[in-house]
Amino acid sequence: MTKANIVYSVSFDITLYSNYLDSYPCLLHKGYGFGFFPEKPEGCNRIPHDKMIAQTIMDIASDFITNQSEDVFLLYHCESHDGRQAFRHKLFDKWYLTSDHNDKMIKYGLEVEIKRDSGEKEYHYIGFITKHDNKNVIDAIIELEQFSVDLVNESTNKNH
Repeated sequence: MTKANIVYSVSFDITLYSNYLDSYPCLLHKGYGFGFFPEKPEGCNRIPHDKMIAQTIMDIASDFITNQSEDVFLLYHCESHDGRQAFRHKLFDKWYLTSDHNDKMIKYGLEVEIKRDSGEKEYHYIGFITKHDNKNVIDAIIELEQFSVDLVNESTNKNH
């Protein structure tokens, strides 16, 4: 709970992306969907700034990947339902860069641009966090990049 009485839920879901990652064995078998969500009180439109939120989220992520028996990946995508995904991406990058754990963890992310039939562009931000010494990082980067290409191709095919 934050100073402003905002409660955050943090989740690690090994099945969250399993339907999407069949062709990506490294990410599928070692990846957990990583999510954190504020539970805003009734009538609260904005989450007040609390500098401890960033450090706490990064502490939780670091503890999780450090205490796993094998090298795991925390897979994330920035929520896009309200068009604020670029803001979330920048904020999450800042949280990682200012974290006490960024020397122990690697954060790798991609911006995926999808063109709609209307000509509008939609952006998605996806990536992972893992231990700095994870021996599968290169494989995971290759798989994530291929996944982003497949995501764009799938969206293009749906638009036509």
